[in-house]
Amino acid sequence: MNAPDFDTLCEYIPQQTSVEGVWSLATEYYAGLGIDGLLYADLKPQKLTLMTNLSQDWTTHYTDQDYVKVDPFFRYCCNSYAASDVGQDCILHHSYMTPAEKRFILDAGETGLTAGFVSPLRAKSQNGLAGWNFLSSYGRAHVNNLRHRHENEMRLIGHMVHQQISQVNLSEADEATQLTSRETEALQWTARGLRTDMIAAKMNLRPVTVELHLRNARTKLSAKTRDQAVAIALVAGRISL
Repeated sequence: MNAPDFDTLCEYIPQQTSVEGVWSLATEYYAGLGIDGLLYADLKPQKLTLMTNLSQDWTTHYTDQDYVKVDPFFRYCCNSYAASDVGQDCILHHSYMTPAEKRFILDAGETGLTAGFVSPLRAKSQNGLAGWNFLSSYGRAHVNNLRHRHENEMRLIGHMVHQQISQVNLSEADEATQLTSRETEALQWTARGLRTDMIAAKMNLRPVTVELHLRNARTKLSAKTRDQAVAIALVAGRISL
């Protein structure tokens, strides 16, 4: 098991322009350390990012059993920023867990991933939570040794991956809200006080087409009205008076 060079990884992660590229680097790095099971979660009130390299059979089983309701990762592991041991091999140390939670851990252990630890990124609050679940099929002793030698490095890489995934998602969301030239022009004329029929004459379009462009612009800008769309576009510098 040989992990990619740490310094090189720190250089490459910020260069990735796709979530897939960031994830590929992360899985390769952690696999090189003997972490062959990964779960990354970033739960926000209006957005969920959940990524894993666990088998499709397990993720389907997880969904079918509605395990999200008893998964300790979401219930306990991100209640603070401290790392915590997880997995079947340390279940005796978690006497506070309910029988249902313990059954889940034992069931998860059937995948062969019997030991690991959680690295929180954002402690649970009204703003959600975020963190990594690092799992290994090499057992408790391996994970303990790994934490002793590489925990700070692993958590740093996890934080960098989290930051880059968040940045890529923001960039993609921004691209998805870019206005077309027609939408921009229709908003521009609206900002100057022209009505739909006048804008249609200026743009050599039918009024119904102008309405379509303005409706699309409102949707992209998350505006409820035409005036609100104009105000958002002006503030963002997408149009001018």
